[in-house]
Amino acid sequence: MLISVIITLLIYTRCSGDQEYILKKPKCKIPNLEPFNDEVRDIMKPQSYISCNKTELLTFVTTIDNSATLYIKDELKPQYGSNISCCYSYVTRNGTAEEPDTGINIMECQPFDNHVVLTHDIVKVECHQYDENEPRLVYANVHNPIIIKESVKNKLKSSNSSKSFSVLFIVIDAISRLNFIRTMNQTYTYLRDNNFIEMKGYTKVADNTFPNFGAFLTGLDLATINEKCKPETVGGLDNCPMIWYDYSNKGYITAYAEDASYISTFNFNKKGFLNPPTDYYFKPYIEASETLTIRYNNYMPYCTGPETAGERILNLAKDFATTFKDQATFGIFWMNTFSHNELNAPYVMDEKMKTFFSDLKNEKIFDDSIVVVLSDHGIRFGEIKTTRSGWFEERTPLNMISVPKRFKQRFRTEYHNLVENSNKLTSTYDLFSTLKHILILSGKNYEDREKSSCGKCTSLFTRIVSNRSCRGAGVPPQWCTCMGYFKSIETDHAYVKNVTEIAISKINSTSALDPTYCKSAELDDVLAANYILDSPKCKIPEIDPFNEEFLKIRMIRRDPYLRCNKTEILSYVDRNSDNVTVLHLKKPFPLINGTRSFDCCYSYITRKGSRDLPDVGFKTSQCIPFQNDTVLTQDTVNVTCTKKSTVIYQNVHNIIRINETMIKEKMRNAPPKPLSVLIIGIDSISRLNFIRTMPQTYAFLAKNNFIEMKGYTKIADNTYENLVSLLTGLRLNEIPQKCQDQKIGGLDRCPMIWKNFSSNGYITAFVEDAIRISTFNYNKMGFSEPPTDYYFKPYMEAAEALGVRIYHKLPYCAGPETSAERVLNLARDFVTTFKNQSTFGIFWMSSFSHNYLRVPYSMDKKVKEFFADLKKEGILNNTMVIVLSDHGIRFGEIRKTRGGWFEERMPINMISVPRTFRQNLSREYQNVRKNRNKLISTYDMFVTLEHVLTLSETGYKRKGSSACKKCVSLLEEIPRDRSCEDAGISTEWCTCGGHFRPLDIKDDFVERAANHAIDKLNNWPLVKETCTDVFLSRIVSASVSESISDTGTKYLFLVIETKPTDFYLTTIKFNQIVPKNSTFFIRGINNYPLCINDYDNKLKNIQKKRS
Repeated sequence: MLISVIITLLIYTRCSGDQEYILKKPKCKIPNLEPFNDEVRDIMKPQSYISCNKTELLTFVTTIDNSATLYIKDELKPQYGSNISCCYSYVTRNGTAEEPDTGINIMECQPFDNHVVLTHDIVKVECHQYDENEPRLVYANVHNPIIIKESVKNKLKSSNSSKSFSVLFIVIDAISRLNFIRTMNQTYTYLRDNNFIEMKGYTKVADNTFPNFGAFLTGLDLATINEKCKPETVGGLDNCPMIWYDYSNKGYITAYAEDASYISTFNFNKKGFLNPPTDYYFKPYIEASETLTIRYNNYMPYCTGPETAGERILNLAKDFATTFKDQATFGIFWMNTFSHNELNAPYVMDEKMKTFFSDLKNEKIFDDSIVVVLSDHGIRFGEIKTTRSGWFEERTPLNMISVPKRFKQRFRTEYHNLVENSNKLTSTYDLFSTLKHILILSGKNYEDREKSSCGKCTSLFTRIVSNRSCRGAGVPPQWCTCMGYFKSIETDHAYVKNVTEIAISKINSTSALDPTYCKSAELDDVLAANYILDSPKCKIPEIDPFNEEFLKIRMIRRDPYLRCNKTEILSYVDRNSDNVTVLHLKKPFPLINGTRSFDCCYSYITRKGSRDLPDVGFKTSQCIPFQNDTVLTQDTVNVTCTKKSTVIYQNVHNIIRINETMIKEKMRNAPPKPLSVLIIGIDSISRLNFIRTMPQTYAFLAKNNFIEMKGYTKIADNTYENLVSLLTGLRLNEIPQKCQDQKIGGLDRCPMIWKNFSSNGYITAFVEDAIRISTFNYNKMGFSEPPTDYYFKPYMEAAEALGVRIYHKLPYCAGPETSAERVLNLARDFVTTFKNQSTFGIFWMSSFSHNYLRVPYSMDKKVKEFFADLKKEGILNNTMVIVLSDHGIRFGEIRKTRGGWFEERMPINMISVPRTFRQNLSREYQNVRKNRNKLISTYDMFVTLEHVLTLSETGYKRKGSSACKKCVSLLEEIPRDRSCEDAGISTEWCTCGGHFRPLDIKDDFVERAANHAIDKLNNWPLVKETCTDVFLSRIVSASVSESISDTGTKYLFLVIETKPTDFYLTTIKFNQIVPKNSTFFIRGINNYPLCINDYDNKLKNIQKKRS
């Protein structure tokens, strides 16, 4: 294992202010660094506020006499549309038994005109513009007014808050004291001007948010928190001794809110709370806001609908503090979305934050509240981490404290101690002690029962010794900042060499704790951080999914999940332990079209193609009336319910019935060491767009040990060629000969790998949605006989026959269910039914991903839930699961970008192998991990599937790929220095040119290349025979790749506009110049010229003429 080590030795710039040190004592020297010191000055890039809506918010809520009313601003309606209709839905907390703190229920949307009095505290509003009776969503938002609950009213009656000091935490994640001064200077200056005390020596005690937050809430270190609080156990955190419970028990009204719910402190890799931990717990509101359109900034959900996520938190804090201004309160309001990931990001919220504190002052919140502006740690990512300043900043988060005037007057000594302690070493444990002290100072007769993990830590209102060590403050050595300034040293100094060797030794000693997965490391070299792969034959850049190019095309809006039915699904099918399948109607009957009285019947669906199209068509049997549970004798069933001869409900179901004869036959050939294979295909989604548009699924897969094959590259243009090459290993020019997709029965003879799995005892399955464009039927003859043991095409045809709801030109809904969920349900049923047998299944979805870049958002939660179900059912324990695509998006504006050029070529590929595989075949597992940053192709995937058969000890002999003799199983180590030719990837799809840099479009070199491209285009047979000549109108953009060092090859990427109006993407492979005989690859922005209708048939006609 090679570990890349970057050793940075830096010359230090000392503070030019009044003091060289914040603290200078024998036990601790903390340097006083200049916020804009020489190390960081060039890294800082001021940013402006990003608005989430173009106009004012259409809706708002007011609360008078504890009654909340939702209003529409009628004067703004014309800005949203001419014919707007609005409705509201209440939102409630609705977790599951396994994840009780995640999930919401959004009730049915009720129409309203101008205003409505609310009966719940969370409300979602949607407004639609009706164009020819078709609704189009033009506005959506979520509001959370604070209504005083009965439980809080009872607390108010019994508590005496006259002497109490409220506590308000405003927390900005991942911001150091110095970066707060740099990026939020308006806020910093306002706080200083209003007597906030800056705790300059405040130091974190652990790496990330959870242990630092936990330390100031409980006084406990991470090991003790894990022992006492059991955060990964349902209900564990409810029994955690958090300080807010003490405040609540003493009559305080408590609140907690945090944005970016998917990485929130108590839910990221944790179970959260079984019951709300505070009187006001705003997580359901934040979750509801994240169902709206999300605009990401620096990978974070900056906008949730028409408001920034950060401002939602600030508005909650302001509403809470002002609502209970005359009562004792304890609130924590935490923001991640504008600070967590990028050093410069907080600039955007500076003015809003300053205004928030100004509003608090105007509302006189400072008169009775101790306000703490806090962070958990400094930034932990990016370029600043290579600086010495960044080393300190990661460890010294922001902490500024304001106390009321009456506190200063009444507790003069305590206030004086706080001021004196501002330049001393303090920690999160001291902050915990301070919170306990506030209860005592508020006259709450508080008994301190919980002992801190730091025995010497004390309240910030008591005098802290100046000569204090990190150990005395509970700060572990790795986070200690008491070493003072660092001197520079030459990188070739013998001392540096010795330290490097010690570092490698330490890495190896850590790795040795788990020899199953880790081998000894050795210092190799410094690898560039902005490449997936950087070798002489191949440079693949690491591209930010939310790079500037992408953000400029404004494709970040989140498409919501679309329900296909207005009421519950009436019918369902299940199978009992005796393999008997039963059709049910839900009882009591749900309300359908205003009635619960109707007649139902069922009919069977069977495959029935025609002579000319054997793979298209199905037969429906006579409809048999039924009312109660009915035993089924076939797999696919259609249910129809009528009221007075009018169809009011229809659906199709497919339940997998076990064929005992087939199972016995398979068992005779069953592999001794079976490893099942499940391929979940999502059409047209790149790795980067998967990260962007399916973040919940991506995070779940990453958390559950799926390995991301970052260098995975397609070998051909479309789905058919890429999928067939993966299933056969054939060269592209071999596929027409051996698979003969234009002939009836031709595909039946195609040497698909599923045949090898089937003949070696595996139960096989295949299904696709969007049957009109399905891989083996679109302009092809399909299969004469079912190609797999379970072939679900008739079911999908019957589902689409119910009526489809088209979304972005694809059948998103097939009857009352989404097409994709039908595929996922089939996959789940297949793998759970045959959990104890060896299986090979491909389940492919196009209906939410094929045509439009952002639509995968709509299915993110459903796909994540599908994988969670697989985990719960134990499928990941015996199955290699591959999440795969054929290519990236091939349509639209993103194709004009350099990032889009890569994305089209680099589909998602994430692989999970069972724990037993990792343990028993540790070398093969380590090879998969090593290969994740290497260039791989569909041919490597074919060889991998063959390898699985050999590892299962079926007796199968690997043949390898006829298209790529050098292709290697991912279970074997692939060479790092590998060319596209080595991987069977043609020049057109090769991604080995490294980063592209922009060129001047007026450059003579660029203009010559564009004109050569026009010549090539006009001589393209398809254009020549069907279009008039095109002329160059303008060059939109030009960029050139790096040189592939072993050949000197470069790629020139042009976006050109032509007359007649059309856009073309031109990739030119060249060496020094661009002569006419360079290799040109020209594509329309929508893959073919606008003048060519019926592209595929015309291309076939030309091919026939030539033959």
